[in-house]
Amino acid sequence: MRKTLLAAVLPLTLSCTAFGQTDSAEFEAASIKPVSLSNPNNGERIRRESITTDPGSLIMRNVSLKSAIQWAYNVQAFQVSGPGWLGDERYDIVAKAASNASDPELRKMLQILLNGGFKMTVHRDTKEMQAYALIVGKNGPKMTPGDPNGRMRVSEDGTKGMFTDVSMNDIVDLLNRAVPQFNIDQPVIDQTGLKGRYNFSLDVSSFIQTVSAAIGPGQRPDPDVLINAVQNVLQSQLGLKAESRKAPVDLIVVDRADKIPAEN
Repeated sequence: MRKTLLAAVLPLTLSCTAFGQTDSAEFEAASIKPVSLSNPNNGERIRRESITTDPGSLIMRNVSLKSAIQWAYNVQAFQVSGPGWLGDERYDIVAKAASNASDPELRKMLQILLNGGFKMTVHRDTKEMQAYALIVGKNGPKMTPGDPNGRMRVSEDGTKGMFTDVSMNDIVDLLNRAVPQFNIDQPVIDQTGLKGRYNFSLDVSSFIQTVSAAIGPGQRPDPDVLINAVQNVLQSQLGLKAESRKAPVDLIVVDRADKIPAEN
């Protein structure tokens, strides 16, 4: 239990969604290659997705089309809907821009690449759903400002972690990855109004003690116990809280897409 919770909580507790127009320049060079799920040499690789960027370049390894769409439109998994296979098939995507394009520019270029490479068409929609809205607690945030142009970094020491240059999008994204593991059926959305990036430390020892005391061997934690334990960490250490409420959520709906990308 301790190892499982640490693996989930430290990286996962470390968006305001933007659906911009795709009128940016295209990549200078790009390739999309299917990754064979039946190749035994892929083994461990298939279980991991990797997305790395540098100014002007984007490398995605073993990503599903759904994950690529999430990154391209800067949304969460629950905001992408379409054919069931979107989360199953895997691809390697390597792309290079003509200049040192920023991440927002690379996202727009990727939208164009996916639309052409997979002959994909999408439309935008809004749906009201029950969600956990991440908001600022009554005494304000307990985080210090980070580098607004930085990227999230995490260092661990037992049950403690030091988080550097973390945005609210990062926190929401990682909490949403934990939601399925915790058997919680509501997504997390950002309604903090906080911009930029922040630094903070996090100690999950109290979370582990609370949850471990509430379950027996081989049992899954009760969702209410988990929610209360996460709330305690958010409020006491970050100055944030999550409230269950109905909220409009922007969606990306994939109308059609080919499983096999066009030759490139």
